[in-house]
Amino acid sequence: MALSIAASEYFEGNDGFWSTFSVNIGPSTTFYQQVRLLPATSESAIFVILDGAEGGCTESQCNCTETQCLPSGRGGVFDPNFGNGTGWSRQYPTSSTSLYFEIPFYSEQALNYTGTCEAGFDSLQLIWSGQNAPEGMLANQVIAPFEDTLPCWLGLLGINGRSSHMFNASSAEISPLQSLQQSRNIDNLYWGYTAGAYYRNPQVFGSLTFGGYDAARVDMDLSVTANFSTDSDRDLLVEVNKIEVAGESTHVFQGAPIPMMIDSVVTDIWLPKDVCTMFEQALGLVWNDSIGMYLINETQHSNLVTLQPNVSFTLTSGDSSSNTVITLPYGAFDLTAYYPLANISNIADPGLRYFPIKQTTNPYGYFLGRTFLQEAYVTADYNRQIFTVGPAILPSNNTTNIKIVQAPNGSHGLGVGSIVGIAIGGAVAIVLAIGFLLWRCWWRSRMQKIRASRSFSLGNTTITASSDIPDREIVEYYKVLPPKPLEDGAYFKSELDATATATATNSVGQQMQAQELEAGSIRPSLGHRHQSSWASTGSAVSPMGEGIFNNSGEPSPPIDTGGGVPAFPAPVHIERQLSGGSRRGPFEME
Repeated sequence: MALSIAASEYFEGNDGFWSTFSVNIGPSTTFYQQVRLLPATSESAIFVILDGAEGGCTESQCNCTETQCLPSGRGGVFDPNFGNGTGWSRQYPTSSTSLYFEIPFYSEQALNYTGTCEAGFDSLQLIWSGQNAPEGMLANQVIAPFEDTLPCWLGLLGINGRSSHMFNASSAEISPLQSLQQSRNIDNLYWGYTAGAYYRNPQVFGSLTFGGYDAARVDMDLSVTANFSTDSDRDLLVEVNKIEVAGESTHVFQGAPIPMMIDSVVTDIWLPKDVCTMFEQALGLVWNDSIGMYLINETQHSNLVTLQPNVSFTLTSGDSSSNTVITLPYGAFDLTAYYPLANISNIADPGLRYFPIKQTTNPYGYFLGRTFLQEAYVTADYNRQIFTVGPAILPSNNTTNIKIVQAPNGSHGLGVGSIVGIAIGGAVAIVLAIGFLLWRCWWRSRMQKIRASRSFSLGNTTITASSDIPDREIVEYYKVLPPKPLEDGAYFKSELDATATATATNSVGQQMQAQELEAGSIRPSLGHRHQSSWASTGSAVSPMGEGIFNNSGEPSPPIDTGGGVPAFPAPVHIERQLSGGSRRGPFEME
């Protein structure tokens, strides 16, 4: 989805007449303050004129006509106390005693732009044009009221796709463009913009689109594409390899490409001194050093109107594989400066004409400002880190042809609900993981504490086993196997009959006889017969571990049981101790 922002249909400013865009600021769509701002390609916050600032006035106070407000107006003012503080929430610096923040003119440092402002959070509503306009407000936007008259007379609507760093260098406040993507109102961190043309007949308002571009205002086939600069404060950096001034004669500057930043916060076109000298020669301009401008008197103006010179800039991509030509007529340079510019001392004084180019020796100070953007259409794609520049189309009507630019795969912004859901899900997963680890540690510790080591010895044979079951009183069981029958019901007699002489003391100190066992060996059993044995197979007597019962075990019978099968006295009770790993259960002997 792409959204077209409606121009305010006013031209205003003190350094020329510029097409502004209206925004509503306040707690709801029915309770807000409206101000008019200039799009700022290098900013991510909203800068508004503070109520009470010099020159600030409401629309009715500024005596706005149908399409123009007097230069003394500043696009309307913002009252921080509107609604008794129910909307704007002011923030304060934490690292200084000042009550104000520095306006982050990072991109314009080479031009010595400075300023201070208050800052806080409020909700923002953009004024849309066309269908599918989103409802509601963009919450938690940085709103920064300021009073300074320089360098900006009008407020600024930050359209940069990066986060704001208003409160400190490490902060990251969401920008309007990011908010639109996260709320799924647009698919891509992308904008398209041209400043409009007051000098055209009929006048042409600016065009601003989020999530795409307006094909009615640009032919993308004539545009050049370049990568963002590695310096994020100078992302829209393009190379200008030719500048041509065509008047009575043609003057051309063509040498090493000039790296110039496209920046709508800046009004003028800042050039190397030798390029400005070429302009002076071609157009008869005179630099006023005390004012810092090329002022144009009425005679010069009349001559230039008659001459109608054009100025063309040839821009190339970073690898010089393609280029585009942006041509500006004289009308684009025919601007008027008002108070406090050009040493004008009174806000009611008439303005002075000037030609908006300036010279600098700072290689970081070359700018293609708002003057250039009257005839150029720029797009910026923050997901792909590329931008385009091409000649603007200036139609005689306000028709639009919005084109959506999809985000590359994998870079779609997450909705606010998705972000919250992911955060909650991640927190729950972490808590569950920690809980499992704690339970696991507790369980292993418990098992180590209750693990007991025991052994059982019978004659020269010792069987070692282990148990994870807490100690309990040992109760012995064994299984009586009948002697093997012979013919006529006779039985084999045990190999060593010591019934009458062999005695032992049981666990309670009682004397008892012990039954001789058939020669054989011993093997273990854990509640059932094992196929693998420690000694040999078969069974005769089965003493079994405490508390463990199975189908092959039974309590020791009395000495005299009666019946057909001879009784066998209980085996000698043998003290035993289990040790080692898992519990070995009943073992059998045969």
